[in-house]
Amino acid sequence: MGNRLRMSVAVGLLTSVLTIFAAEGTELTAYVGATIVDPGANVVIPNGVIVVSGNTIQAVGEARSVKIPKTAHVVRLRGKWIVPGYIDVHTHISREGDAKNNVHFFNDNTVWRRDATVPPELPTFLARHLRSGTTTILDIGGPEWTLSVRNATVGEKPWPRVLGAGPIIGTTRPLFGVEGDREGYKAISTPDEGRAAVRLAAALKPDMMKFYLVPAEQTGKPFGEFLPIFEASFDEAHKLGMRTTAHALRLHIAKMAIEAGVDTLAHGVMDAPVDDAFIQTMRQRGVVVAPTLMVLVGPPRTLAGTLRFTDEEKAWGDPDAIADLLEASERAKNTPPNPRRTLMKSDQLEVALRNTKALSDAGVALAVGTDAGLLGVLHGPSILHEFQLMNRAGMTAREVLTAATLGGAKFLGREADLGGLSPGKLADMVVLNADPLADIRNASRMHMVVVGGRMWKPEEILPVSRKLEPR
Repeated sequence: MGNRLRMSVAVGLLTSVLTIFAAEGTELTAYVGATIVDPGANVVIPNGVIVVSGNTIQAVGEARSVKIPKTAHVVRLRGKWIVPGYIDVHTHISREGDAKNNVHFFNDNTVWRRDATVPPELPTFLARHLRSGTTTILDIGGPEWTLSVRNATVGEKPWPRVLGAGPIIGTTRPLFGVEGDREGYKAISTPDEGRAAVRLAAALKPDMMKFYLVPAEQTGKPFGEFLPIFEASFDEAHKLGMRTTAHALRLHIAKMAIEAGVDTLAHGVMDAPVDDAFIQTMRQRGVVVAPTLMVLVGPPRTLAGTLRFTDEEKAWGDPDAIADLLEASERAKNTPPNPRRTLMKSDQLEVALRNTKALSDAGVALAVGTDAGLLGVLHGPSILHEFQLMNRAGMTAREVLTAATLGGAKFLGREADLGGLSPGKLADMVVLNADPLADIRNASRMHMVVVGGRMWKPEEILPVSRKLEPR
């Protein structure tokens, strides 16, 4: 505890000289008495104070060091912990995560296509993310309508902040029935087509550009033949000031994506152990990776008939999706496998876990992504399942929380306003009933979620949620 106290004193000294100003009419709120945990800054402040003006943090420090404005609304949180809001950098809000909308995993003759229209369950999807402590999500690839959701005002509804990538750019994928243009996907086959697709996508003003880099068996050609296409595409994106991410699950493809200039990896490497050269290149180039370990849990276990849900998933996940998945999982036990099932094998999970630990130990920036909407990956509480998997990989609770906060901000290129608890950051916070540094499972014990300065009690976000049993 000595190191924690030394850190809190330093923060207190910095904020004690801070004068808090608020524009006329801007609401001031002071969160008082909780232990403040900012994992990315390695800061813990017992009996802390956070002053928020509107949607922005104005001051953070020890109670004795921060003067609370007389006009502030005081929220007393003694015995609680405050952490930055969680960030999920890999979701698909155009998909439900159930079996009936992911039939391409079960039927060889089914063409995989994203929904062209907004699913009626979308408001509940978003509420389930916020109920799970996630205050920012990135839809990392889908129809153009997914970008329109960003116009929803944060704070007016119990939703997280929504960012979007819009349509994915990539090579044709015969295995998934994608031969050309489809809703949510733009196929390219030359460098000039890549640059043109990037310019077209940039006109939609996405928060990220997603590129689909696929292995030879999905295209019929060695991936190396496509490398010039992606080099040109990444170059064009960077010229337009766009941040890039790549679907590249295999080591040799991930290496080429990084050499081609990608900024982030939307998945971890799942087929082979990462080597020192790969790790060193990632560190040198500042590439951020989201391991998405849930990819190797939801689909493989559903298809193997071994699907199980965590307490958080049972409590806050979509009950219809859960029932559909369990029924499909039971049915899959007696269904012959098809080629699509071989893409995600449960035995790859151990490889991915070891790679996650290796990258974390080497200081590579990690973020948290779930691939929510994929078969067996529920919107909302799957992020808490991902936390547990990263912890199982050997990451400490603080390292997992750093990935979920500052790491997510780095992935998005939003360190200036997201991912931490310091003056000038957006007021996105999770108030917990137990110490998340003592046990990562405590990251699910929410007392309150704050997004854009708006406080939400759990029962306000998801009235039908079922309470977890005390640990």
